[in-house]
Order: sequence, then structure tokens, then C-alpha cells
Amino acid sequence: MALTGSRAAPRPATPETPHRSAVEALRRLDAPAIVMPRVARTRPWERIRALQATLETALSRIAEGGDDARDALTAVRDTGAELQRLCALDPDALLALPLLLDGGRYAVRHAMAAAVVLECMLARRGAPAAERRTAVLAALTMNIGMHGLQELLWSHSGPLTPSQRAGVLGHPRLGVALLRSAGVEDPLWLGIVAQQIGRAHV
Repeated sequence: MALTGSRAAPRPATPETPHRSAVEALRRLDAPAIVMPRVARTRPWERIRALQATLETALSRIAEGGDDARDALTAVRDTGAELQRLCALDPDALLALPLLLDGGRYAVRHAMAAAVVLECMLARRGAPAAERRTAVLAALTMNIGMHGLQELLWSHSGPLTPSQRAGVLGHPRLGVALLRSAGVEDPLWLGIVAQQIGRAHV
């Protein structure tokens, strides 16, 4: 039975968290304010969507081999440079691109995902900037010789038809020809596109 006039036992003091204790200690010592490192305030996905649309148009024009292919190549170069910049700012966010990027042409999503993974891997290995830049551009254009066919194969099931197989086998050579026509002269870029096909593709 409770006693009349009894007082409730005092509540135990809540222990300070390490963070609060550290802050209070600094205040008592009148220490200078701690300057936290700035975190890049970027919205990479907004830029990714814009780059996706730009690249889709540029690759289609290069694949068509028209008069504006050279202008389209400039757009590809700019896209590659921007992807590299975003990878440097927030590589973890960019590495999620293969899982999260949807909409638009599969060929473009695939090219962007390959370019991002390649850039992050080469940067981690300390590859020279010029080499990384060329590798990223090669990844963006690796399937330019089968740009239309790749979209069809994305939803294709079953064995390849003879014409599809011929298109897959011949696309590196056609890709190099299209890139040369658009103004690519870098032997590393052209070499990657020429050699990127393997037996697993067919």
C-alpha cells in the first residue's frame, strides 16, 4: 500500500550520448568550431536522365551515318565527360545505374551502365585520365554497329536467326566504319570497338 505523502523516486539521469558529450566538452574548452567536410550537393539522377536522352539521339544519328554524325559524336564526347564527372562526385550513386535506370532504349541504358562501371573500375585502379576517357567513349559506342538490332534482341527469345547472327558477328567492323565516318581517329577507341565481341555473344 502506498504511503501518503510519499515522493516518487527520482528518475535516473539519461546517460549522455558520445556525440553530445563530445560537443559539450568542446564548448567547455571554448574550442574552435569543427568544420565538417563539404558533401557534394549533386542530383546525379536528374543529369543521368538528360544524358540518356542526349545519348539516345546522338547514337541514332551516328548509326544512320548521316551528315550530322560528326555533331552527334561531339554529343557523345560531352556525355562521356559528364558521366566521368558524376562518377568522381558520387561513384556509389552512379554504380546503381545498371539497376535503377529504366525507360528509353535498352541499347542506350546498356551503354551508359557499361561506361559507368568501366570508369569507376579504371579510376580505382589508378588508370590515366586519358585512357579512362577513351575507354568510356568506347563503352558508349561499342554496339553502334548493331544499334537497331540490339533493341530487337533485347526482347527476342530463342536462337538467333541467320540474319541476326550475321548482324551480331559483323557489328564490330560496321561500328568502326561508322565511328571513322563520324570523325573518330583514336586507335584505342576504335580498337576496343573492333575487339569487344566474344563467342558468348553468338
